[in-house]
Amino acid sequence: MSKNIKRLFSISFALFLIMNYYAFIKGDAFNIKQAFNELYVYEENQYNFDDYYLEFNNNISTKNFEKIFNNFQNLEYEIKKIYPIVNVNYNEELNKKLSEYSFDNINNFINYYTSNLKKYNLDDYINDINVYGIKIEKILIYTTKANIEEISNNIEGAKYKNKET
Repeated sequence: MSKNIKRLFSISFALFLIMNYYAFIKGDAFNIKQAFNELYVYEENQYNFDDYYLEFNNNISTKNFEKIFNNFQNLEYEIKKIYPIVNVNYNEELNKKLSEYSFDNINNFINYYTSNLKKYNLDDYINDINVYGIKIEKILIYTTKANIEEISNNIEGAKYKNKET
């Protein structure tokens, strides 16, 4: 008799497990709905970091660069390269050297620029830089789309574009 009780208990336990599987686990699989998918995609695109070119309308130079970008200390960004407006009177080799700079800080950029001008004895242009600064055409910046929009909206004449486009 104890053998029959064990069988009956085993069968009823197995039936109990099967019913619970279909009632809770399998039933929920059919009722899963995709909620907030559009919101998730929007947030994902807003917070992905990417490279952007931030172009200026001749109103940024090394004289006001730090002052302008200190306003954005609460944003996460990294300036990767700086593209100055190089004087067309410089020779081709110097133009090529000065047209792009891997940015670390503004003072190192100014020193790099002026030391290259010294090599070519362009002292008049160095004096101009000391007075007016080096005009900056654009920068390559690594940040989110939300941050680049805020930066470009708060700098007069600035516009941005994705590096890949």
